[in-house]
Amino acid sequence: MVSLVQLVSAVGPALLPVGSAARGPVELAGVHISELPDPTPYLEGGELFLTTGMPLSSAAAGTRDYVARLSGRGVRALVLGLGPIHAETPPALRDACEEFGMPLLVVPAQHAFRTVTTGYWDLVAAEGQAGLVRQIGTQTSVVREAAGADGGAGVARLVAQALGSWAAVFPFDGGEPAIWPASAAGVLPALATELRRFSQRGDVGSATFPLHGFDVSAYPIGDGDRAVAAFVVGTTRRFSRTDRQLILTATAALSLRASLAGGTRAAELAIQTALAGLLIADEVTAAQALAAAAGARPIPAALRVFVVAPARGDAETPRTVPAEAALAELVRRDLVTAETAERSRPVLATTIDGCLVALLEAGHDDGAEGEAPHPDHDDGPYALAGSLTGPVPPGSLRSATALALRTARRAPAGTILPAGDSGDTSRGEAAAALLEGYTRAPLVDAVRGYLRHRGSWEHAARDLGVHRNTVRARVRTARETLGLDLDDPDLAAELWIALRDRGSTLS
Repeated sequence: MVSLVQLVSAVGPALLPVGSAARGPVELAGVHISELPDPTPYLEGGELFLTTGMPLSSAAAGTRDYVARLSGRGVRALVLGLGPIHAETPPALRDACEEFGMPLLVVPAQHAFRTVTTGYWDLVAAEGQAGLVRQIGTQTSVVREAAGADGGAGVARLVAQALGSWAAVFPFDGGEPAIWPASAAGVLPALATELRRFSQRGDVGSATFPLHGFDVSAYPIGDGDRAVAAFVVGTTRRFSRTDRQLILTATAALSLRASLAGGTRAAELAIQTALAGLLIADEVTAAQALAAAAGARPIPAALRVFVVAPARGDAETPRTVPAEAALAELVRRDLVTAETAERSRPVLATTIDGCLVALLEAGHDDGAEGEAPHPDHDDGPYALAGSLTGPVPPGSLRSATALALRTARRAPAGTILPAGDSGDTSRGEAAAALLEGYTRAPLVDAVRGYLRHRGSWEHAARDLGVHRNTVRARVRTARETLGLDLDDPDLAAELWIALRDRGSTLS
């Protein structure tokens, strides 16, 4: 994570501390610009907050209340842009920041906020690349450790050391937990109480909860049919993307170990399920490391998502339609070739919200590259209702799966539709599903605001509590993701209705 000291050093005279603001160990989870009197609904905590000072009250009490709101929301440091509103730092602001322990910095009038925000994201990118290089090796070590004699204890040690936290493997059958470092064992009694509630439900459900001053995340370790243990990590900081990749790899590796007792087939199914889950979460690096360490076939350069929806009434459900049988149905209906089906075995498959989700290798022999299948109806052995995408790169499977799931749920019995075409599903519905599946930025809110205000960047930015350039960048990303013209009045109307019905998740 980028520290305030790093950022001040990187941008030089464009960001100047007031007093000793940049001397302490302050870590930043993001940057946010707003001139709203109360921007806290749009903050997550951990941000470097930038303002020209428009919301500051002329009365000292109003300024104090403003800083108190930011502090209460978890803002890590406040930056005042000098020039437009304030030629120098108001004494009331300096006093309020000192009272609440809020580091205060200024951007001199001759510099722009853009210098600060660009400097921050440059540091994030550099840190992410370095972290990725370090953790690829750690992921492979974790998988190998899971297969060794120490098993869970070894995995907990490696993950805890890599993250600078504590980690534990907690069995649900009353066995002895493995925790590292041993000095963290004091959390085990309270941890047992929290996890007991989840194990009684049959799974952990990737739960997060506070415990003894730590933010604790628990992930289910399954043996193929049920959760037998939890992999638990406690921390006092926010995890990065590479941290989450490592944790997911560790959980998948421990699930493989738990499945070994069920024989070769159980272990093979666990590998397939773990790889499918990682890929659908866009955790490609973790999936590649797990595949290599487990001796599975390499992750293909392009995949197709096949979703089988739950059958209606008392008919067969996806849980009783094996992935191999679903693949055979695609071949029988000429939606994929026998050669492609053979390359896709063993099938990477998992279950999401009652739907079977299978990842198939994309083949040039399935028709024109990039084309989705035409709608098909069949009353075969299972009368499958589902959806099949065209070729998708591994890093885009999350959004493709979201769209395929939405399409499959609307498909009539016996019908397999191309993702995004489910009869009554408009272009707007399909586009909205793709925006929902994009996780690197809140595109849904940006596009909704842009459409609500008929293309006005200023009004949309004010509504969202972000800078207009942020809205402009997110809408541009949405255009590129969808490959559609958001200024087309017909599409805009359909997309507005689809996004309006989804409610708001402003952030």
